[in-house]
Amino acid sequence: MNYYLIIIVFSVFVILSYIYNIIAYHHKIPSVLLLMATGIITKIVLQFFGVNITPSQNYLNIFGTVGLILIVLEGSIDLSLDKNSMPVIIRSLITAFVMLCCSSFLIAYIISHSLNVSFISAFLYAIPLSVISSAIVIPGVLNLDKDKKEFMVCESIFSDILGIMLFNFAIMFSANESNFALKVFLDSLGTVIISFIISFLLVFALIKIKSTVKLFPIIAVLILAYALGKFIHLSTLLLIFVFGLTLRNVLNFMKPEWIEKLNISAESYNKIFSEFKLLIHESSFIVRTFFFIIFGYMLIFKNLLSIDVLTIGFIIILLTFVLRYVNLKIVSEKNLFPEIMIAPRGLITILLYYSIPPEFSIGSYGEGIVLLVVITTSLLMMFGLLFAKNKKIEVMENTY
Repeated sequence: MNYYLIIIVFSVFVILSYIYNIIAYHHKIPSVLLLMATGIITKIVLQFFGVNITPSQNYLNIFGTVGLILIVLEGSIDLSLDKNSMPVIIRSLITAFVMLCCSSFLIAYIISHSLNVSFISAFLYAIPLSVISSAIVIPGVLNLDKDKKEFMVCESIFSDILGIMLFNFAIMFSANESNFALKVFLDSLGTVIISFIISFLLVFALIKIKSTVKLFPIIAVLILAYALGKFIHLSTLLLIFVFGLTLRNVLNFMKPEWIEKLNISAESYNKIFSEFKLLIHESSFIVRTFFFIIFGYMLIFKNLLSIDVLTIGFIIILLTFVLRYVNLKIVSEKNLFPEIMIAPRGLITILLYYSIPPEFSIGSYGEGIVLLVVITTSLLMMFGLLFAKNKKIEVMENTY
């Protein structure tokens, strides 16, 4: 294929993704669904012209991993650690933890009982289906009020982090590793300590380095640390989250005399922070675009035609939102809309699904259930945001 044609196609994808973001902002249609549809249409068009391209799953994993890192950074650098935001952060952490644990075990029971597979196999499939996608939530809640937006951003990021940690622990448990509890404790403690040390060093380097080229090298170091941590089964996504929080709140962590001694000016810090934030936002946009287009291209829709897939999938979706309603009712005293509808599955669900070891596979049922849950929860989020938008407009009309 002519490389100019490839450049044209890639450029069209980026332009379409930008248009999808505008549509999502004004009409609440998740851009993820539009990107997946673009991948599906692209495959149909290529097959019509006799072109058969089968992208490697490795491309999906690479784009997904980098995208996850950038998206968590994108969400965490917006979080200010002050007295007003701490209750929101604590509430979102409790909600994410309870939802992940309850959903994972109940969904695992449903899959194990329905498909007659081992509980550990079902549990490895249940974890991805229990994780809220920050890749869909963060760009989708921009129009919500500050408290609701912060809650949803924090909950989705914590859900991603905790989901990866639980998945890694489940893999360790399935391998019958000795001293499992001790290893879990040491891994968690080591991750937290390493995250804080590396984060402060990187933030200090980012502020003090005078070179005009420093933002991408810092991001490269973060991605390197994340990848190295995965080799030793550390949930280094926590490092990314801590780095974002540190960068956003570094001046709040320091006493005035420390700031003066380190010769850090608020003006230079604000400039660097703004540039870094813009770079992360633009980069996550690009990576997210190609991840979901490739995923749409690789989809096999015939896996949805199974009665077992449809039955199990809709039971899982119903269970998810019942648990979410109960959990939010206990944790939050405010109006539960649209939070109750915002529980999409997406990038991290797909990544973890493709990370399940072959010996625990449940066949084509797995991909069908994942696809059904991803699409349906994204649509339900869309309707929830549309309801919230209409309710807001109605209030404004009544006010005037």
